[in-house]
Amino acid sequence: MATEDRRARERAARRRLIVDTARQIAEAEGWDAVTTRRLSTEIEYSQPVLYKHFSGMDQVAAAVAIDGFGELARRLRTVPAEAETPDEALTRIARGYLDFARDNPAVYDAMFTGRTTLRFAEPDTPPELVTAFTELRQAVSAVANEADADMTLAAGVRQIQQDVEARYGVPVEAVTVGDCELDDSLNALIAAAREATVNAAKWSGASVISLFAEVEPGEVSIVVRDRGKGFDPETVPADRKGLAESVRGRMTRRGGTVTVTSAPGEGTKVTLKMPHTPSQPRPSTPSRT
Repeated sequence: MATEDRRARERAARRRLIVDTARQIAEAEGWDAVTTRRLSTEIEYSQPVLYKHFSGMDQVAAAVAIDGFGELARRLRTVPAEAETPDEALTRIARGYLDFARDNPAVYDAMFTGRTTLRFAEPDTPPELVTAFTELRQAVSAVANEADADMTLAAGVRQIQQDVEARYGVPVEAVTVGDCELDDSLNALIAAAREATVNAAKWSGASVISLFAEVEPGEVSIVVRDRGKGFDPETVPADRKGLAESVRGRMTRRGGTVTVTSAPGEGTKVTLKMPHTPSQPRPSTPSRT
C-alpha cells in the first residue's frame, strides 16, 4: 500500500509538472511552442512518459484550461466580497475577469478561444468550468431586471437556490407554492430575493437558508430566512446599508414592499411582497427542492 501511494504521488507530481511547464512555455512563447519534444526537454522526461499522462497536446491544453477556470472562479468569488450593491459587484467581477485575461493570455486562449476537448454544459463537464460560469451568471443575474421569456417564479427560485449553493456552499431549502410567468415586477422580486439570499449566505453564519415563495390572489411573496447570528437593524451604520437600500429600491419602484426582521442571535427574516395579477395562473401545487 505504501508503494502504491508513493507511485500515485509521483504520478500526480509528474502530471502537475507537465501542466505547469506547458503553461509557462505557452505564456512566454505561445501555444505553437508547446510540443511533446519541447516539454520532454524542459521537464527531463522521455516523450513516452508524457504520453502516459496525456494522449496529445489538446489534452495538455485542456488541463491548463481547467486550471484556469479554477483560478478564475476563485478570483471572481473574492472580487465582489466587499461590494455594497449588485451593480458594484458586477463592475468588480468584470474588472476581475478582464484582469485575469490580461495577466494570463495563453491560459485564456486555452479556456475560450483555442480548440478544446473540454465539454461544456454536459454531465461530465469539469466542476471548475461549472463554478466559473456560475460566478459570472450570479453577478449578472443579481443586477438584471429581465429573465428568460419562459422563466417562471418556481424556476427563478430554483436558480437562486442552485447559484447560491454552488457559489457559497450553503444549503438553501426552497419551497414554492403556486407558479406564474415572470413579468417586470416579478423579475424585480426575484432579483431582490437573490440579493437577500446571497447576503444571508455571506454574512449570517447560518448552516442553512430557507427560501419560501407563494403565489396568492393579487400578490406574490418570497420570504428569505436564516437562523444565523442576526443583527440589530437600528445599529447598522449608514454606510453599510447598501444592500438593504438596493433590495428596497428594486421592490418599491415596482410597488412592492420589504420587511426585515432580525435580532442578535435570532437570525434574520426578509419578507418581499409584490402586487401581481397573473394573466394565466398556474396550478398551486407546492414544489420543494
